[in-house]
Amino acid sequence: MDYEKLGYTVIKMKYGDVGKYNIKNNIFITDITPSLSAFQDVNVNTRGMGIMHTHGFYNISWIEKGGFYYNVDLKRVYVRDKTLIMFSPGELHSLTDTKQISGISIDFTDEYFRCIDPKWSNYLKYDVIKDVPVLTISNPIEESKIKNIISSLRELYDKMDTSVQFEASIYSMLTLLLCAIANTNEHVSVKNGQPKQTTPQHELYLSYTEMIEKNFCKHHGVQYYTEELGIGVHTLNACCKSNAGMTPLAVINARIIQEAKRMLLFTTMRSSEISFALGFPEQAHFINFFKRFTKISPLKYRDKHNVRNIRTVGIIGRTIYFLCFCCR
Repeated sequence: MDYEKLGYTVIKMKYGDVGKYNIKNNIFITDITPSLSAFQDVNVNTRGMGIMHTHGFYNISWIEKGGFYYNVDLKRVYVRDKTLIMFSPGELHSLTDTKQISGISIDFTDEYFRCIDPKWSNYLKYDVIKDVPVLTISNPIEESKIKNIISSLRELYDKMDTSVQFEASIYSMLTLLLCAIANTNEHVSVKNGQPKQTTPQHELYLSYTEMIEKNFCKHHGVQYYTEELGIGVHTLNACCKSNAGMTPLAVINARIIQEAKRMLLFTTMRSSEISFALGFPEQAHFINFFKRFTKISPLKYRDKHNVRNIRTVGIIGRTIYFLCFCCR
C-alpha cells in the first residue's frame, strides 16, 4: 500500500490506543495484499478482536481472496472469496488472519457526497452503505459487473490529474459502482428483500436520517427536525412509519441509544460524561432513558457486554454502531 497517502492519528479508547486513518486526497485506490496487516500496527488489547482501528473516510473493498475474520463492534463476520466490505467514517473494526488476502480498496471522503444531488447522496450513504458491512456476491453476472466497474475506476485513478473532468469522471464511476452493489441479490436481501424506491416520501426519510445524524446529540425532540425540514408532524410520522416502521421520535431515540452503547463499550467515559456528551441536562435523565430502552442501567450494560463476548453472525452483518462521538 502507498502509506504516504494515508494520514494517521491515535484515539484514546477503553482498551488502549486505537489508530484512526485518513486519506490526504478525496479518493484513494490501491491493491489489497497481506501487507494490509499494516493497518494492525496499533498496540491495543482488544481481548481477541484483533487490532481495532477506525477511519475518517468511506471504503468499498473488493476481496478476491478472503478467508479471514472481520470484526465490527461485538460481531465477528467470516469473509469469504469474492466479497464486498463497506464501511463509513468512524466505524471501529479490525481484520484478523489476513495472510492470504487479495483484492482492491477504494477510499473516498464525504466530498463525493457533497458533489452529487442531495437525494442521491442520502440514498447512497444510508440505503446502500449503512448497515451493510459484508456482502458475498454469488451471482457470476453481478460479480463480473462489479469487477469491471472497479477495474475501470482503477484505470481512471491511475491517470489521476487535477482537472474538473477527472473528478467528475471518478465520481460518476463511483456512483455506478454503488448502484451496481445496491442491485445485487445479496444487498436487496439484507435490505428487507426489496430495492428502495426513490419516492418523495423516501427522499424525505433519508433527509430526516441525515439531519438526525448531524444533530442527535443536541436535539432530542421531533419539533426541531420538522421545523428544519419545513413539514408537519403528521407528514413526518407517515414517512417514518412507511420507511422504518417507527415513529419519528423512535428513530431519534434509537440513534441516541446506539451511540450510548458504543461509548459504554469502547471508552472509559463515566455515565455522567456520556450523559453530557449526548445532550442530557441531568445524568439521571440519561440513566432513565437508557433503562427504558435496554431494561438495564448503563454501567450494568458495560459490565455485561464485555468485549470478550464477541460472536459470529454469519456472512452478512446486521447492525453497526457508528463511532462518531456526538455529531462531531
